[in-house]
Amino acid sequence: MSKDDERKVLRFDDLRGTGVLWAINKYLFHPRGFAVALYYDDPYQEGDAPTGWQLRGDGTEPWAFDEASDNEKFVLFESFIQKFNEFQRPKDD
Repeated sequence: MSKDDERKVLRFDDLRGTGVLWAINKYLFHPRGFAVALYYDDPYQEGDAPTGWQLRGDGTEPWAFDEASDNEKFVLFESFIQKFNEFQRPKDD
């Protein structure tokens, strides 16, 4: 079994909780005036997975997170990347 096969498969909703959606929006879409938005069935219940996504905006002006949100999501994303990198390191036998 390859290391790829051993990785935990994440839910689409984890894009938010890990900060990955923040990074995608901040560095790819917001500077271009767009944002990826996840959509959920109505009524939403805690733990529901997204049922779709949409590209929002018209590309006429950049989007930005407020400073508090930006800082919070940065910490989540960096923590996720650190955990991912630790998993990738070879284990001593």
